[in-house]
Amino acid sequence: MANVFSGLRWIIDTASPLMVTTERIKVKGIRWVYEGATAGDNCVVQDADGNVLWETVAAGVNYSEAELLEDWWETGFKVPTLAGGRLIITLC
Repeated sequence: MANVFSGLRWIIDTASPLMVTTERIKVKGIRWVYEGATAGDNCVVQDADGNVLWETVAAGVNYSEAELLEDWWETGFKVPTLAGGRLIITLC
């Protein structure tokens, strides 16, 4: 599956140091689903300056975590670390 940036539900399956967007966006929620996880695998979302907007570390296999954020990401975001799986970002 490739990254999907359409509609209000963006799906990211590839880590990159490049910005996904530099636009100001309102994020309703975020979810990381990783069926092949092992304890210690992680996912990090950062702003343009490298500040962490969201991060998590898998506690074990078949890991999934979701969080309701309802927050503005002022300078967009990038996903420099994604051990695997899919990161799903829901926009408002």
